[in-house]
Amino acid sequence: MWKIIFNLTLSKALSYHQSQLPVLEKSDERIVEALEKTGLCITSLSDLCLPKTTEFFKAAQHLTLDLKDIASFPGFDNHEVHASKNQLVDNPEIFYWGLNERLLEIIEKYLCLPVAYDGASCFVSVPNSKEIGARAWHRDREDRRMVKVCVYLSDVDEESGPFQCLKPDFNTKVCNAIKYRYKSVFDREMEKLSATPDTQEWVSCTGKAGTVIFVDTARFYHRGKPPTQKPRAAVFFSYFSRRPWHPFFCQRTPLTPKETRLFAHRLSEDQRACVNWQDHLPKTVKWIPKSRI
Repeated sequence: MWKIIFNLTLSKALSYHQSQLPVLEKSDERIVEALEKTGLCITSLSDLCLPKTTEFFKAAQHLTLDLKDIASFPGFDNHEVHASKNQLVDNPEIFYWGLNERLLEIIEKYLCLPVAYDGASCFVSVPNSKEIGARAWHRDREDRRMVKVCVYLSDVDEESGPFQCLKPDFNTKVCNAIKYRYKSVFDREMEKLSATPDTQEWVSCTGKAGTVIFVDTARFYHRGKPPTQKPRAAVFFSYFSRRPWHPFFCQRTPLTPKETRLFAHRLSEDQRACVNWQDHLPKTVKWIPKSRI
């Protein structure tokens, strides 16, 4: 019953917001078209040419040097090193870049709904070949549609664990095989579903530092390929609608609500609404604690 109610509410919201969608430049419209067709669009910081990119990229790369130092400590055996909330607070350029108004308009045009911004996650993937966590194939469960924007902070080849996303036809096959559950799929299972072991059923996003990847991580199976030889440094920005399908799976940023509100204080009204998206949730939903998964 609750799914029927949600779908009716979603349909009404989509219809209402249709007339309010932004008009994009041709280059930005092509990003939306690629997301619609394949769930994926690969571009670069230089091609996007967004304001404050130089400051953001410098801060993010400097931060990853600290993360790489942590990963090199003797006895470190985790598969990733994530920036802490204190490190993100000390580098506000990272958080603010994800709120660029042109970026938000691209995502709004794709979602066809007002945008919620769930912050940034900056991390280094350690080259230990472990197929664990987000290194297994998976779909994100925050919303029916969502967008993550990944920016590579280091050069990424096949040995340093590129971001990978299934192609549409094979994605449908995998989703049907597991009955559209939010189930992680490991390499052995994926090979069984593939036509042949050599068939390239996914896009492997290799690229230089500054490569930008737009991807719908809710509709399409994706992963960070386990690095084998070199670490991968990247920052991911997360977006979904302000009434997400599973709000308790949102709030992935290490920043507290108080800290994000402090960040939002200097922003425009539209940007603040993206940051303070939880204000749009029903009171009963706000009481549900966020998932630890």
